[in-house]
Amino acid sequence: MSQLGACASVPGLQDYTTLPPPDRVQAKIVDEQIEVSWMMPRLPGSRDISDFRVFISEHTLMYAAFDALPAPVQILPKRSRLTVFAISDSAKTIFIHMRSSNGHGDLSLPSLPEIRLTLPQRTK
Repeated sequence: MSQLGACASVPGLQDYTTLPPPDRVQAKIVDEQIEVSWMMPRLPGSRDISDFRVFISEHTLMYAAFDALPAPVQILPKRSRLTVFAISDSAKTIFIHMRSSNGHGDLSLPSLPEIRLTLPQRTK
């Protein structure tokens, strides 16, 4: 397989001016659930956003390759909040970052900083 063929299946990475990530991403734990909130970016490329992608992992995602990212939760751009109900019982720390997508397979750079949440110990 040629190098060009191998690259064709990987999403394109767009810079902040072409496809900005969501703005002011925040997360908190409420009643053993994670609430993630964000704002629509106010940059010219934001009109090309077709959806937001929320990535949640027990490991940092900052240096993860595209093919190593966990399956994202896809959110329509009119939404600005997500509640995650299913959190692994074994997870002690989770990492969250968001990216914008333009509907053509391209993703923005991740929202910064990556959010790190320490989960409270669960009582059974």
